[in-house]
Amino acid sequence: MWWAGWSAPARFFVPVLLPLTIPTASAWLMTRSRGLRAASLALLVISIWLSFVLALAGGGHLGFHARNEGGMTAAPWLDWAAHVIDLGAALPAFVPLPVGSGLAARVAAARSGFVVLLPWIVCLSAGAFTLHALARRWLRTPAALVAATTIVFGVAATGAVSAGWRLQSRGSIRSTRGQLEALAATGGARIVAVDLTARRLLTTDELVSRMRVEVPIPRNGSPGSRLSTPLLTLSGVPAGAYRLVIRDPSGEGWIMAGVGSDSDPSALLTEPAAKVSDKSVLRFPVDVRALVVRGDEDAHRHVDTIGLQPLNVLPDQRKAARGYALRAVRYPGATVFFMDEAAFPEPGAFWVRGASESAVVLLADQPLPSQTILLRNAAVENVVTLSSGSWREELRMRPEEERRVDIPIDPSREGTLVRIRSARGFRPSEVDSHNGDTRSLGVYVRVP
Repeated sequence: MWWAGWSAPARFFVPVLLPLTIPTASAWLMTRSRGLRAASLALLVISIWLSFVLALAGGGHLGFHARNEGGMTAAPWLDWAAHVIDLGAALPAFVPLPVGSGLAARVAAARSGFVVLLPWIVCLSAGAFTLHALARRWLRTPAALVAATTIVFGVAATGAVSAGWRLQSRGSIRSTRGQLEALAATGGARIVAVDLTARRLLTTDELVSRMRVEVPIPRNGSPGSRLSTPLLTLSGVPAGAYRLVIRDPSGEGWIMAGVGSDSDPSALLTEPAAKVSDKSVLRFPVDVRALVVRGDEDAHRHVDTIGLQPLNVLPDQRKAARGYALRAVRYPGATVFFMDEAAFPEPGAFWVRGASESAVVLLADQPLPSQTILLRNAAVENVVTLSSGSWREELRMRPEEERRVDIPIDPSREGTLVRIRSARGFRPSEVDSHNGDTRSLGVYVRVP
């Protein structure tokens, strides 16, 4: 169906609750119980609010459980609404996550969804009857009714959330998210850090050096289901330098770490788990949407904990660009961070979409006065425009023409933001009937 990729709340609220808004409004108008009228109106307001959130907030991607920072999750809008509290584990969801076979994933989703649904039915029903009883005896004014509705349903939702956590055997706090937000705050604002043990103030560098994000690796699931999911996904990692810390008693297995989504195979670091050391440093010149750590079968079997030790966090004035890098690919001599969807990364280079502009950040392995890139035009007459800060160059290129360009590097920033615009493009499938590539390709960019 057209909404098959939507999250569980989107599947529930959009096709179910929204068509119920008219019956709910009718029930509100027809019932004589002021308490039930208030409950119906509250349901209507929540339904409309949630529909607007799914459609408008978070760049419009919150309604799709497969298009968000952490990969495929049941309810991205809950992460958007509350970063530190794990509300997703306390609400009913029927989305089959990529664990095990398709049938096993659907069975597990149905079981967990109905288990968590029960306390919500009980708590919300109790809240409605309580509001009905209060309205008949004590709530005589509209202000009192509104206040009582808010309090009653707030208490009912709190009870349902607590029961959902208990039934799912899940914790309520996402400590890793709070740690990452604290790290981000060190680079973007003046903060005061206090060592309560030594009773002294800490500098920002001292605070960052003392922080470590550690996540235990669960052992549940079959070997096939474990391999289909990453070992670790951290969303919203601030710009800076980080060291991976792997706790693997056996010393076996391989670790791959990169920026992207769960399905993005690109890796910035690939090493045996036993050799992940002080030299295994990940450098991010911009904030990254998600850091994904994968592993082979031995790593999934033996790795106990994965930690992220920050070495430094970049202040805002040293970041190459604002916003989040969606993915990153390592090329010979430099790493390219892609800030939008207007580029198509490939193992040896990347394409800029035709008739579009893409922003990328180049991070050279060694300090250089300029970064050289090789442009190869598509099979059409084209105008390619490059800009970085105050530098700008416009190239009129013939079909399949190649040009070498030196881009100046700003030494005051970590990495260089480059905007590449291709005025025209072509689709390989339209040129060659045997080619199934339907992408609009503008200019091919290689970092030599």
